Amino acid sequence: MLLCTGIMMWMVALAVPSAAIVPSFFLIRHPLGRVELFGFSDHEARGVAKADPLRSMSSAGRAKALIYSLIGVSVVAGVTVALLGIFGNDIFPNKDAGGNWEDPKLSYVKTPSLDQLRASFAPDTCFDTYDLTWTSGKDGQIYANTAPFFVKGMSWFGCEGHGYTFTGLNFTSMDTILNFFVQHKFNTVRIPVSVAFALAPKDTKPNQRFVGKSLKGKTIWEILGEAIDQAALRGLMVMLDMHTLGPQEPSDLWYDEQYQEADVLQAWTNIMSAYSAKWNVFALDLKNEPHGIATWGVKAPLTDYNKFYERSITHIHAKFPDWKGLYLVEGVQFNKETDKATDYPFWWGGNFGGAVNHPIKVPYPDVMDRVVYSPHVYGPDVYDHPYMNVPAEDLPKELVKVWDSQMGWLIPKLQKGMIIGEWGGSLKGRDDIVQRTLAKWLVKNCMANNVWWAINPESSDTGGIMSWNWKTYDKNRLDLVDSIFPDPTRFGIKRSKLCLHLGTYPNPECPIQPFKKPEIAQPEKLRA
Repeated sequence: MLLCTGIMMWMVALAVPSAAIVPSFFLIRHPLGRVELFGFSDHEARGVAKADPLRSMSSAGRAKALIYSLIGVSVVAGVTVALLGIFGNDIFPNKDAGGNWEDPKLSYVKTPSLDQLRASFAPDTCFDTYDLTWTSGKDGQIYANTAPFFVKGMSWFGCEGHGYTFTGLNFTSMDTILNFFVQHKFNTVRIPVSVAFALAPKDTKPNQRFVGKSLKGKTIWEILGEAIDQAALRGLMVMLDMHTLGPQEPSDLWYDEQYQEADVLQAWTNIMSAYSAKWNVFALDLKNEPHGIATWGVKAPLTDYNKFYERSITHIHAKFPDWKGLYLVEGVQFNKETDKATDYPFWWGGNFGGAVNHPIKVPYPDVMDRVVYSPHVYGPDVYDHPYMNVPAEDLPKELVKVWDSQMGWLIPKLQKGMIIGEWGGSLKGRDDIVQRTLAKWLVKNCMANNVWWAINPESSDTGGIMSWNWKTYDKNRLDLVDSIFPDPTRFGIKRSKLCLHLGTYPNPECPIQPFKKPEIAQPEKLRA
């Protein structure tokens, strides 16, 4: 490979002086006949011919100039080949067994097939039904039919944007992306949508630049439905997140001048009408990152998110009483009652101070048991808070103070399940310290259920797990997520039965309720 590279460079180098000599002959002899070839105007061509120093040389002089050029090029090529022999492996990729070029410094996406993933799945128990009832435990954990479910999730965005569908589908297949989730032991796909998406007609098609050949002609509803179905075949749970109102338009409140609350509720009706019957749609994130003028529990009907959440949950439950999934509620940014209790600014959606005296309440006991609190936490890649500007050696201790004051009390005070709905970053500079410290803090404080933002590389502040062409991935970020849940809960299908690998919670001191129901089928027989 290095020899070929050296030869190619020698040929290119040789072509440079040759290109300076050969065209001059044509321009001297045929100053107008080669104009179109070289892109000059008539008088430019003549000007080049007149300026050509070789025109004044004799034939012997031209030959001597060519020989000297060849000698110089040969020396440069020889030195180049020698340098490539020393450093080439660090610059150029090698070919793998399939003949594809690969850079040893990169991690390439190579996913097993669906059949291979199913064959390798080793369940601990199986159910006799796909009808799952989810519970938000007072211990802060999540349960499915009384089995602990340790959430290891990742967001896959795009449906909330102007393209109305996932990004990445124009680079690779939906199967490959979902197989990647399973291969790396993720059990949850968080899918952001917008109110605009949910109100779009059923025949709306996405921007065709964002989809591959297999999805051409399909509507946005069909593509999202196919993603949920394909996730189900792999045992992946789906969390639907009302991320924005219009495409890529974050808002303080759950409504604006274009979309009123009635539109938002209708949006959830449309979403649930299409997808609530799918067994793996297990959670709804009711509104992404309230901030700014958003309030909680201050008796302000136009800005109090706790009341909006209660109305939304009541509306969805009344329309879809058979759905037994979780309702995720995020905090706000500011809260007059509780902000004085901490010296540190909150992230959007991260302030639950108002929930202590004003918890979510709906008139259905079974629904109350399915409310989950979901803060978001980031690092300096998203916003460089002042408390992060301390010496690197002091930063971990400072971060622990912040998170203890803002989140450390959530489980004992609110006694609901907790899922960190978004976290993530580039793992560069101080962001690396923040993310790694956060991972350890979450495990220590029994708040390990988490959803990484995001698999997509297009996130402008955090970046993503995948590279821009979806062919390679960032192993450092993936390893960090794995450090929280090396062995998460995983669903899978064995001989048409829904089965479960229970997994292991990373902190043995956390109070996890044991699985109460006996096995329905013998898992050792289903592993074959």
